[in-house]
Amino acid sequence: RIQRELDHPDNSGSGLVKVRTERLSTLMDKYELTHVNFCSIDVEGGELGVLQSIDFDRHTFDVFVIENNYNDDGVALYLASKGYNRTYKISIDDVYLRADCRL
Repeated sequence: RIQRELDHPDNSGSGLVKVRTERLSTLMDKYELTHVNFCSIDVEGGELGVLQSIDFDRHTFDVFVIENNYNDDGVALYLASKGYNRTYKISIDDVYLRADCRL
């Protein structure tokens, strides 16, 4: 996707910028977090990869809001395997609630 964006005729000279990244689980460990009430993930197509990097045995989340520009069911299937239900759609975002979570 990045290459398509760079090659697009409307691109006015933007280029790649390398940035240091860390896995979400690594950040949670660094700040000694084991539980998150609300997590929003919008990484322009890389949402499934972010979710797959989370150690769900060590970290729990009540609610995820995940951007889903392409109506891809990959995130829904993955989160269902981790005990989450897609409960709402808000524009291009899907909302997932952990099955045993009571709000």
